[in-house]
Amino acid sequence: EAAFQNPHNPPALDEHSALRMFMDHLPLMVVIYQPDTRIIQVNQEFERLTGWTSADAENSDLLEKIVPAANQRETIRAFLNSSPDVWQALMERLSDVLSAYLSAQVEAGAQAVQLFDSWVGALSPDDYLRYVFPYSQRVLQSAGSTGVPVIHFGTGTATLLPAMRQAGGTVIGLDWRVPLDEGWKNVGEGVAIQGNLDPAALFAPLPELRRRVQEVLHRAAGRPGHIFNLGHGILQHTPVENVKAVVELVHEYASVDVQV
Repeated sequence: EAAFQNPHNPPALDEHSALRMFMDHLPLMVVIYQPDTRIIQVNQEFERLTGWTSADAENSDLLEKIVPAANQRETIRAFLNSSPDVWQALMERLSDVLSAYLSAQVEAGAQAVQLFDSWVGALSPDDYLRYVFPYSQRVLQSAGSTGVPVIHFGTGTATLLPAMRQAGGTVIGLDWRVPLDEGWKNVGEGVAIQGNLDPAALFAPLPELRRRVQEVLHRAAGRPGHIFNLGHGILQHTPVENVKAVVELVHEYASVDVQV
């Protein structure tokens, strides 16, 4: 309990002890939903550990409270290799929590859900298959059993796309680093693709923004199953008028045949 007395000034812990503490408190998470799917209450101990106050928090936010921000990815990579038994236990608990969370979202009215993995591109294909694939697959299968479309997205995933396709998802999201047609080829047929305008392109002048939107659509070449989207989250201070312009441009191009 001492670890939770002051969430703004947590005690000094080595990374492995911190992650063990995090894992030990996962079962404490209790979520209550309103009809609009917003989280309105989180179990008090878990809230003090993680700082979660809404459904918008990502899993990485949990670790930011207990692992120094400057070396989070390196810490996790070292941890999963040095303590695979603890990593496995952590992932099993996270899989259960996330599966229940996505199911609750659907029960509350969500018409599609997304597994969003901002860190997965830090792993090699071998490490992904060993340390992440089984647990992502478990969550995706659980989400798929609800009957709604499931989007599987990660960043920096050019070398992981075939494995991510195998892990599951109705839709595979592409980040902005891989050309959409090449990414789709790596993913393979029979699955929809989401993406993949660079979020930074939204800061460009309108003629350049138009060119960038058109490039993504040309690479999609009118193939069924393309969902136009950004290749990651929208950036702070993005001009709202440019976001609106992108929507209008996509609708404009969608109304005519797109020539490669």
